[in-house]
Amino acid sequence: MMVQGIYTFFTASLYKWNLLSQFIKVSENEKLLPKRVNTTRWSSRFDTIKVLGHSYASIKRYLEQISQNREEKSVVRVEAASFAEKLDLLENGIILTFWLDILHRTNDINKALQQKNMDIRNEFDQYVAKGIALTGNEKYTERRSTKRKRHFEEPNTEVILDPRKKMRSQIYLPILDNLQTEIIH
Repeated sequence: MMVQGIYTFFTASLYKWNLLSQFIKVSENEKLLPKRVNTTRWSSRFDTIKVLGHSYASIKRYLEQISQNREEKSVVRVEAASFAEKLDLLENGIILTFWLDILHRTNDINKALQQKNMDIRNEFDQYVAKGIALTGNEKYTERRSTKRKRHFEEPNTEVILDPRKKMRSQIYLPILDNLQTEIIH
């Protein structure tokens, strides 16, 4: 991935990293430096893409300067020129702006869902009312429950839920738990 490659290029040398830091600081009011891509958190992906999107011109200029600097090793100059050429490609610009937009929206949704006043776990009744309004049906589908054969003198520990409670505990709450797990990780 180009974003990870640019990060690795600059972090390979403390000298290059410090110069990039100064270069971006001089050219922009907000200091945004490349970050490592963390594939487990959407907010981290957004931060990484945001840095490249907002510092695009500065990073490209700095890569071009490195590629023309005769004091740098030829391997470093070639790698810098390669990244600068990749930043010139229209396709990369389109993909970057597309992902920036998508990840920005995803990040906003994640933040909204994590707010303390956002408690959809206790909003089941509201969704029931909306479902009734949408379908015009107030009855849950009733299914015969299978009963497990018990051995002699075995206590009956099966809990039989009404269809509403079954819907809430076996479908609604697991969906929320999975959503929460995906947001956190």
